[in-house]
Amino acid sequence: MEKRKISLATYVVTLVIMGAVIVGLLWLNFNKDNGEKNGTKNTVSVEEVNTLPESTNKNIVDNTNEINNEKIKDILTKGNLISESEAVGAGLPSGYYFAEDGKFAYSLNEEPIKEDGQIISYRGTWKLDNNKLVLNIEEEEKAEGGKIVPEDGAVLEHLEGYKKVVSKVNKSVEYEVEILKSEDRDYLKFDKTSMYPLSTNIDQLKDLAINGYKVN
Repeated sequence: MEKRKISLATYVVTLVIMGAVIVGLLWLNFNKDNGEKNGTKNTVSVEEVNTLPESTNKNIVDNTNEINNEKIKDILTKGNLISESEAVGAGLPSGYYFAEDGKFAYSLNEEPIKEDGQIISYRGTWKLDNNKLVLNIEEEEKAEGGKIVPEDGAVLEHLEGYKKVVSKVNKSVEYEVEILKSEDRDYLKFDKTSMYPLSTNIDQLKDLAINGYKVN
């Protein structure tokens, strides 16, 4: 008799637990169906949760890079000479001209030509990619021949009697570009070199960038 009572009690408890499980499952199914009808989701998968921060961060980085690229492009293409020199002296400093259409030119202006084979100028195309300035050099001008004149007082050692020779090349140079600020202007840093926008007459450099070298 005692064993029968225990068995009956166990049977009743089992029925109660099974009933609770069934009710719970029916309740969950109801909430899921109701959520789908209302266009909402009551649950988010682990995969979805994991992708949210990565996706959000990527969008922030992409937007930041795009904004920086636009600011850098604005400084580069204002028609100024982009030079290591902070100011224009007696002569035109060495530097770059960047055209809005993607062409550029560089000219070595203030430094004396010191050796046979030294690069005097070059030109090609440019682009910005995630704060990287990529220069594709297509033509360059070099000094050829001549003789070295030793330093004499205020005159530095230099090459005389050389010819300027232009040749087709296929070179690529990349710089990490950063925008910096001084009291009076924004300027750039190409890798570790500060580059300043200078307002001066650079018509010849513009012509070189856009039209190329003149054929003699």
